[in-house]
Amino acid sequence: MLHIRERWIQFHELVLTPDPPDAPSIKLAEVIPHLQRRIDDGDAFQLKDNERSAYRITDFSQTRQKGHPEALVLLFQYADQDATDPVFADLQTGSLRLEPKLKGEGVAVSAHAVIGLQPIDGKEDTYPFLLEIVPGLGRSSVAPFLKRQIKEATEGQFEYLDEAKLEAKTYRPASELLGTPSKSFVDELERGQLAGLELIKRVKTAEALDEEGYFFEESHVLKVSLSNEARKDDIVQLAVSKLRRWGKNNGYQDLRVRYKKKEGRQKSFVMGTSEADLHDVLVLKDELITADVDLQQCSPEINQAFAAKMISLLYES
Repeated sequence: MLHIRERWIQFHELVLTPDPPDAPSIKLAEVIPHLQRRIDDGDAFQLKDNERSAYRITDFSQTRQKGHPEALVLLFQYADQDATDPVFADLQTGSLRLEPKLKGEGVAVSAHAVIGLQPIDGKEDTYPFLLEIVPGLGRSSVAPFLKRQIKEATEGQFEYLDEAKLEAKTYRPASELLGTPSKSFVDELERGQLAGLELIKRVKTAEALDEEGYFFEESHVLKVSLSNEARKDDIVQLAVSKLRRWGKNNGYQDLRVRYKKKEGRQKSFVMGTSEADLHDVLVLKDELITADVDLQQCSPEINQAFAAKMISLLYES
């Protein structure tokens, strides 16, 4: 479940390359008007999974904070018809209230993304990209969706001279979202091991206090080490795929993993999400933001106060 006042932010880099590659580069500032028009027209969406889920960009803003470069803020939305209906429980009585989805609806979440319009030093085609971590809207889903929106928004909008054929041709930007590794994780890879991984399962007690009984957490602490033959980046794949397999074989059905970073902070994630997003949780640089206002599970518009805190992190080294 998402915390009402806290969100993890992941650090990424948005790379824009021309397609075809021999065409001139295109700056992000040149792409923005076309992307904004697509969002304003309500066309920035994609139905997936036999039209049982949908991705959208629902809000857009361009802002400049005092002391910070200009930034683009996007609000992504994900809705899934196959997600379980939410249930609310009275804290005093335990009575439950189910909120069923109506026809055509899906359980929805939203995530803010903040993109700096000033390229990263030494990388003229690369821009800092911060993403709020929300289940269903990790890099593995946001990256291809955003790539498609940029492609369709800019189709036929840019021209260059093909000097070999002496004729004008259309071209467009192709986008790629690259993760920024955390320093502590890189340090652990240098030592050839990843420690602080804890598998957790909820176990129902045999002696029930009432008809429903109660649950406690059972955990198993592991350390993943590299063999002499393995490459250092193999440890990530080991930590993700082999932990899932080990947990399933040992009765960890509702499997979660906690990873304690060297700085003492703990991160927890559910093994049911995609391997790519689990990889990002382990590897990428991140920051915990505490908001001054309540954050909704899914918002129709950008929370400007929260976005401002993300913008302040944009060009951190």
